[in-house]
Amino acid sequence: MLRIFALLLFCMPQVFAADSLKESDFIGSWTNSRPITKGESNALEITDEYGVSFTRSFSSQYPDQSFRTDANGIQFVGDIAIIVLHWESGELAYKLVLSGWSSSQRRVIFGTMYLYRDGNVFNGLPIGFETEN
Repeated sequence: MLRIFALLLFCMPQVFAADSLKESDFIGSWTNSRPITKGESNALEITDEYGVSFTRSFSSQYPDQSFRTDANGIQFVGDIAIIVLHWESGELAYKLVLSGWSSSQRRVIFGTMYLYRDGNVFNGLPIGFETEN
């Protein structure tokens, strides 16, 4: 019991040293910290002008999915970012609803990726990204 208490005390300064991300903190190149499915990797890039690139890469049997949007495709509500991504046909593909934190050593984004078919949500998956400061 004493070991657990000591471990918690050691970890607490790291937790309290983190701050919620602000709009400008989302800018940068992000890699997934926890893949959604086995063999999948994701990359997210948010430019200084808030343009967004999002790529889902799967094992060799599936083609990569790449999406781009300008600043109209991202909306901030407090410390939450909502990114809306469409297929080339214009049909809604994904909505990423993200938040995160930043410390002196790294930044983390986490949230939910909502999947759409025929304009209707059919699934939501946890998603997370990391980048170094």
